[in-house]
Amino acid sequence: MNRARSFARCLATAGAILLGTAGAAAAQNATLYEVTETMKLRGRGPEYRTRTATAALAGTIEAGTALCPAELAAALALDKCGVVAIAWDNLSLADGKGPVKGSFSVVVQGDNTVDGYEWAIARGSIHGQIDLSAALVEGMPLGSLRGEWVAEGARGGPLQGRRLRGLVSGVFRLPFIYGVPEGCLDTGQPVDCLMVSPPSYLFGEYPNVYPQTVQANEHSLGVPTVRLDLNFIATGEGRVRRGGDDD
Repeated sequence: MNRARSFARCLATAGAILLGTAGAAAAQNATLYEVTETMKLRGRGPEYRTRTATAALAGTIEAGTALCPAELAAALALDKCGVVAIAWDNLSLADGKGPVKGSFSVVVQGDNTVDGYEWAIARGSIHGQIDLSAALVEGMPLGSLRGEWVAEGARGGPLQGRRLRGLVSGVFRLPFIYGVPEGCLDTGQPVDCLMVSPPSYLFGEYPNVYPQTVQANEHSLGVPTVRLDLNFIATGEGRVRRGGDDD
């Protein structure tokens, strides 16, 4: 049976879950969630139409990474730093692909230990390409992102004077409704829970895709959020220009 048709027939009943990726924990060092999004459809005719969107995201990046150095995390007793971002994309509805750009800040606890992280200790920008063809064309709740980033420490903060650039890649996981077979979510990700094998050019590092339950902390105001499993790799020094564009 056609995979897209099979998936579409599964959009039925039971709990909201995410389509998860096998081995994702070993391949990612950051997790972001889409908190809000606004979108527009432009153009006439399916081959010319585009989808433009602006999204606000929030999440964390692991301690010991270039954007959350081990010495900083140790001094602040953190196992993760916070990340907040604003991103813009422009996707063709014919193939689900297009450019993405955005700005982000690395944040830690400020002057209020009760609310979320808010003290921006570094700022950066990102640009690259998004591929949502699996979701927009084939009906699979998946997407991918590949691009470059640049960041620098905020003036007066613990990372002042640090400038970095690097590569980022990762997977979008869209929430959906699916009837989960008994035992499907057992530890070990059993073979009978296998949903799809995405094209290798999209998810070469994630050969098999499994569903995962949307956790309580993966909602925004009670609504399941899109999750991004990302891997930030530093490759050298960089500098952020005013306005969020990199050089």
